[in-house]
Parts: sequence; structure tokens; C-alpha cells
Amino acid sequence: MHRVPSARWLSAERDRVRAHLEGALGALGGRDSAPRRWVRATLRGYIDAGRFPQNEGAVETPVFVDPSGARCAVAALLEASGEHALVREIATTQNLARVTSLAADPRLVAWLRRHDLSVAEAARIQPAYRAHMAYDWRPTAAAVLQVGGALARGGAAALVAPTVRLGLRRVGEGSDDHGSSRYAATSLMVEYAGVLQLDAVTRHQLGALVQWEPTSNHREARGYAMGGPVLGLAPGQTPAPGAQLGGGFALRGRTLGWSVEGMATLYSADGLGFRLTAGLGLVW
Repeated sequence: MHRVPSARWLSAERDRVRAHLEGALGALGGRDSAPRRWVRATLRGYIDAGRFPQNEGAVETPVFVDPSGARCAVAALLEASGEHALVREIATTQNLARVTSLAADPRLVAWLRRHDLSVAEAARIQPAYRAHMAYDWRPTAAAVLQVGGALARGGAAALVAPTVRLGLRRVGEGSDDHGSSRYAATSLMVEYAGVLQLDAVTRHQLGALVQWEPTSNHREARGYAMGGPVLGLAPGQTPAPGAQLGGGFALRGRTLGWSVEGMATLYSADGLGFRLTAGLGLVW
């Protein structure tokens, strides 16, 4: 499943491609000849038009001609010189190939020679899918059922803690130097948990939580680490501050996903206490 790229991601991608093509155009200025002047003028018009292709199946992979008919820079140069049949054939048989792979075709080699270009220069024109990230903020929520045990001055006890989290996620989408998908997120959330501890007073736990999902090649399947301060509240007792630290694994779809996680909590109720829980939940 491929996540639909955000408008901000697409805008950043267009800016990145434009900047790359401007660099490629500048690199073509060293040697002067009539064919190279034509290439520079045609490439200049392509950049100014700003119609760059998008690969709807995997946005980080180069595409020769996309479903809307937008051409990559090399395809646009070929077509502008009259090589319509070659463009159609490449789009049909090797639409995701890079220029270095297409250079095995003698027709492309002959075209490069006629236009006074090397394979390396043509490859430089094709956008390099180097590392780049675009970020935006999104709402997030989770409902987790935690089960485990507590150890304090009063002894050990089993517990159940239904937990709800609400907050914002700063999501980064992009690709690495090899064109592989990159996805990262940091969430800032508030948390409420009702800690139902056997043979003890039921506590209400309020917390502030930071959840960090490291950059990964998988948007839907990611591990995460989390932690933050907590405050335990119970009738007739002094508020008990503490801290929690944990980690987990989430599978996220386009809407809901699920997660498994573990959490360790250190708190001050009844002296110094410690809780260890495992959780299963839904995330959005």
C-alpha cells in the first residue's frame, strides 16, 4: 500500500526537481556547439513550463512518462527533436528505467552523439533521487489497553490501564540518496490512563508524551520510542509525580492502524513505585 503524498510533499518535490534541472542546465554550459545550444534552450523551456512527471505508484522512483502524459526532461528533449516513436517505446517497456540503463539502446546513443551529449550529461539531466524530506503537522490519537504489574512499598499487584492519547504528529516524507522511501514522525501528545490496580486504590494518570518514529523505508510499519512525565491522582492522596519510558511497533493504514508496546513507569506514590506494562491499541 502506498500512501497518497501530501500537497506539501508534492510542492517540495517539484521545487527539488526544478532546482536539480537548473543545476543540470548550468553544467551544460562548458562546451559550446549548435546541438548543445539547442539542448540548453529546450531544457530551459521545459523547466519554465514546470510540468514534471509524478510516479503515482512510488513517488520516489523516476518515471519517463507519467499517466497524465507529463514527460521527464530526457523524454521531453527526445520528443522535441522528433523521436516520438522512441519515447513511446521506452514509456511502454522501460518507463521506470534510469538513463544509465537506457544507454544500452543504440538509438539513444546515436541521439546523444547527434546532440553532442555524453551519457553522464544525460544522466545528470535526469533528477537525482537524493535525500530530501518535506514535513507537515497532522492530528493523531490512540486508544491502548495496558496490562502488567506494579511494585511499591505495599507489595506487588496486577493492573489494567485503559489509556487514551491525543496530540499532533510532525510527519516527514521523502527519499534517500538511492530513491528509497523515507518516512519519520515525532508526536506530541497528552495522555489519560485509568490505572485499575488489584488490591489498591484506582488511580487516574495524566501524562505528556513524546513519541519518536525514526526514519524508515516503510511508511506503514514502524517502530517507535516514547517517554515523558506523568502525574498520578487518587482520592484522598497526595498527587504522585513520575516518569515513563517505553517503545513499540505500529502498523498504520490510510486511516486506523494497530500497535503493540511496552512501558515502564517510575512513580512516587506509596514511596517509590514501579510499573511495567504491555499494551495493545488502535492508532490514528
